[in-house]
Amino acid sequence: MTETPEAPDRFHRDRTTWFAYLLLAYFAFLMNVIGPSLPGLRDDLGLDYTAASLHGTLLAVGLILVGLFGARAIDRLGRRRAVWGALAAAQLSVVGLVLAPSLPVSLASMLVLGACGGLLLPLPSAILSDLHGSRRSIGIAESNALASLTSALAPILVGLSVAI
Repeated sequence: MTETPEAPDRFHRDRTTWFAYLLLAYFAFLMNVIGPSLPGLRDDLGLDYTAASLHGTLLAVGLILVGLFGARAIDRLGRRRAVWGALAAAQLSVVGLVLAPSLPVSLASMLVLGACGGLLLPLPSAILSDLHGSRRSIGIAESNALASLTSALAPILVGLSVAI
């Protein structure tokens, strides 16, 4: 039996493609784990509902700021540094949020998390578009499917963590 040569327009999922998928999935997870985590944060810090709701506001402010200035930051840093810098800062902000001893620290962590999320959101689509050209719609659809899955898992994992 002879092998059929691979079609030139076949979609190939290489390491960069999977990295872009995971990047968007990570963003989706972060954005959807916040809401279910706020009651625990409220209890840990002894916050009233108004103070707890400021966390969502600061997350949105971070997203808005990156919407205004993020393209310039990505242009200045380059995609690679922007991705890794945003990932590192997002991780630090999550640690800051989890270990926050006070409201100002948790709010600052949310602002940074929003800004990092705002940087992470457009980059997977740009990476997939550059990598796959006319076949980018396949990669973008698959990355969105994985992001939807992690979005759905986020509150379930918070609930399991609380139960344990």
